[in-house]
Amino acid sequence: MGTVLTKMSRSTTMRMIRRLLLKNFQDKYNLMYTKLIELVEVNKVLITDLQNVQKQKESLEQRNYELMTQVKDVTERLNCVESNITQMNTGKADLDETLQVGQSTCVKTALGYLGESTNNVVSKSSNLKAMFRRTNMTS
Repeated sequence: MGTVLTKMSRSTTMRMIRRLLLKNFQDKYNLMYTKLIELVEVNKVLITDLQNVQKQKESLEQRNYELMTQVKDVTERLNCVESNITQMNTGKADLDETLQVGQSTCVKTALGYLGESTNNVVSKSSNLKAMFRRTNMTS
């Protein structure tokens, strides 16, 4: 009879161990499943965030392209203005040289006359006004 009890108690013990192992396994499975569900939710949020960031990136790239186009246009206009200024400066220098070549030391009212003003140049418009007044007085 002792051997029968030992066999029963062993089989009972084995069943209990199996139940405990199964319960332990079920608990761990439930915990892992819960964590999996949480990770899936986090993943959904991250996917949404990623999509939003990609849209912002596309928008910023478009804005960058627009700004770069504007910079290119402004640079072209600036180069054109610089070229015009250079041409005007060259033209001014040529005109000054031409006026000095034809300048008589006796005529003090002509264009390009260097008078005794504070900046050593008499205004061309004042020279023209003076010439106009003299012309009208004699007429």
